[in-house]
Amino acid sequence: IKMNDRCSESLNEIYIMTNVVIGGLLDVLRKNIGCLYKLSECVAMLDLLLSLAHTCTVSKYTIPEFTDTLAIRQGFHPILQKIAFEDLVPNNAYASDETNFVIVTGPNMSGKSTYMKQVALLQIMAQIGCFVPADNDIETNASTFTVE
Repeated sequence: IKMNDRCSESLNEIYIMTNVVIGGLLDVLRKNIGCLYKLSECVAMLDLLLSLAHTCTVSKYTIPEFTDTLAIRQGFHPILQKIAFEDLVPNNAYASDETNFVIVTGPNMSGKSTYMKQVALLQIMAQIGCFVPADNDIETNASTFTVE
């Protein structure tokens, strides 16, 4: 019984010392939390820029050009490119002041939602400065992402 009591007391002392050490660490962390948040933002931005640079160099993406119209020729969803088991079917999309409404129809599981997400994703990618997965018009040296 004495041995069990000594073990219990030792375990309690370990718990108390652990709480003191962890409390001290938390106090230091609380004082520097602003720096840690800033550091995490910097690492996230670096990761984003590295990912965009890697995508631009590895994939055959196109530099988007911005005009008053949205014209995507032979565009495809970039995530589907990585996970597709079969060849992707590229899609075209066009929108301007005159034609700003599109009805997308088709049977269930035919890709309507994927098509709409693709157009939105390519637009976001272009606006943040990333290359986009669409054809490039080599003759005019222009991206078909926004060329009429």
